[in-house]
Amino acid sequence: MLSVKSLKIAAVLDPAQLMPTDAKSVTLKVTTPEGATASAVVSGKSYRRALAAIAAIGVDQAVVVLQGAMKKPGEIEGAGLAVTAKKTPEPAPVVA
Repeated sequence: MLSVKSLKIAAVLDPAQLMPTDAKSVTLKVTTPEGATASAVVSGKSYRRALAAIAAIGVDQAVVVLQGAMKKPGEIEGAGLAVTAKKTPEPAPVVA
């Protein structure tokens, strides 16, 4: 068995499930279809920035990733949210 300091976590979230809040920090609880669970605390300012980015991009076009490190089972430390736009497929080049 190999020993590591932590596991890097990158969980893709459904942007439609993120609700507005004025809290100083937000606890996000995530669950996989198989039942694995974890929680992460994100600063309220970072959370609201992510919501603003989602609103600017559009819920249907936003990709939200919860990132952090898991040192203890079920606890994601140093968590943050990254919001990007989905890539649209490039049209196939026209061959003349």
